[in-house]
Amino acid sequence: MNVAIIKLGGSLITHKGGRRSIRRSVLKRLAAELAAATTGGRRRFLLGHGSGSFGHVTAAEHGVHAGRGGAAGASATQAVARELHEAVLGALRGAGLSVWSVAPSSNVVTASGRPKTVAVNSIEQALQRGLLVTTYGDVVMDRDRGHAICSTETALLAFARRLRARGARISDAYWLGNTDGIYDAAGDTVARMTVQQAHGMAAQVGGSADTDVTGGMRHRLDTAIAFARLGVRSWIVDGSVPGTLPAVLARKPSGGTRIIP
Repeated sequence: MNVAIIKLGGSLITHKGGRRSIRRSVLKRLAAELAAATTGGRRRFLLGHGSGSFGHVTAAEHGVHAGRGGAAGASATQAVARELHEAVLGALRGAGLSVWSVAPSSNVVTASGRPKTVAVNSIEQALQRGLLVTTYGDVVMDRDRGHAICSTETALLAFARRLRARGARISDAYWLGNTDGIYDAAGDTVARMTVQQAHGMAAQVGGSADTDVTGGMRHRLDTAIAFARLGVRSWIVDGSVPGTLPAVLARKPSGGTRIIP
């Protein structure tokens, strides 16, 4: 089974500087592009989306990302993350896609923030049936802290590792945000990086200018490096430009950054 990873950034599908505000026209367009690009294809897709102005804001208010907030904070953050997820599922279904929702809170248990128990049985079967498996950033149970944030990147990497161990072939990961890839010190997009080059640049990459409890672009780059070490290519592109999603799925984007193993 050939599986590709897709991440729709929270800053792409929400107004991240606001509060619980969805970019509905962008989300609808991305869903339509995804439906057109994947219909009848042989690859299976594991899609994740960020939490944007939903989970990040609520988690920051309660201190959930720092292990604080107690049961009330964890529950509140889980609720708003799920609220956005339902909107994403609705847009995907509205475009004609058959989606299978996966909540990290029901499939992942962490220890000190790192995934330790990762269940993929239902994910594997859904992929085999041709469903678009869709996950998101969530709050999960943590053996040491009580609860922890499981970012979309963390969930996608954990699921990909387990699927790979069970025989799935994962060749590409597509990261769509609202910037044209990774920028160098002069502000120009770096078109191609090896793992070593990406690791050397990681310290120069900042987080998000908006509320973000998982690390923004730096976290995305670190995750792309981890994928590259598994032999998976990453493509970091600007999903706010119409047509970018189908182009990158065809491995023919006009911009962005490619990170190769």
